[in-house]
Amino acid sequence: MSGIPVIDLFAGPGGLGEGFSSVEEPSGAARFRIALSVEKDPAARYWADL
Repeated sequence: MSGIPVIDLFAGPGGLGEGFSSVEEPSGAARFRIALSVEKDPAARYWADL
């Protein structure tokens, strides 16, 4: 696996994980990789699962 692993706490719908996922190297390869997303709030988790 390539990219720097990121743990996204309080994942919810978008936010920090979306920002990290959008960063690319000049070659187009992903700079970061979401290794784990955690969300405690059931409503926010529902949207993150979509």
